[in-house]
Amino acid sequence: MREDKFLMRFLIISGVIVSSIISVAIIVTVAYITIVTPEAEIPEVLTNWGGLIIGFYFGSFLSLVKDWLKLSESAEGGENKPK
Repeated sequence: MREDKFLMRFLIISGVIVSSIISVAIIVTVAYITIVTPEAEIPEVLTNWGGLIIGFYFGSFLSLVKDWLKLSESAEGGENKPK
């Protein structure tokens, strides 16, 4: 059972790291092209991907925070009930 949890965490963390590296590479590439050669035309696909990536990570972060707050609330004994 403990090995399954470890393997699941390892796979999730590995996936997040790989996708983060790819995302940062795309965003840095677009920023680099814009800074170094402002007259160069950036492909529309790369421009759209930058906004999509940022939106995805922001949405994922908020979901993780929401889940974390639910877990901490349940660990403290649930919702505060009026007396």
